[in-house]
Parts: sequence; structure tokens; C-alpha cells
Amino acid sequence: MKQQQKIHEANLIFTRQLIETTIQKKRLDDLHAFYNVDKSVNGSRSALKDIGIDVSR
Repeated sequence: MKQQQKIHEANLIFTRQLIETTIQKKRLDDLHAFYNVDKSVNGSRSALKDIGIDVSR
């Protein structure tokens, strides 16, 4: 019985770590997506400025 309890606790710890890792990866993916969109917008803004279109915020 004690062995099963230890296995159960180890499974809970593993599951929690897996969930935390998944959440961290999701946050990182969201951050990268935001950065890429921001970079793209800034690139477009810069390109428009180069051809004389005012894009001030």
C-alpha cells in the first residue's frame, strides 16, 4: 500500500510539472507570436515611411 501511495504521489508531481511546463511553453509561444506581429507592423510602418507616407502614432 505504501508503495502505491509513493507511485501516486510521484504521478501527481510529474503531472503538475508537465502542466507547468506546458503553460510556460504556451506563454513563450504567445510572446514570440506577439513579437513577430510587432516586428511585422514596425517593418510595414518603416516601409511606408520610406515612401513618404506619414505613419506617426
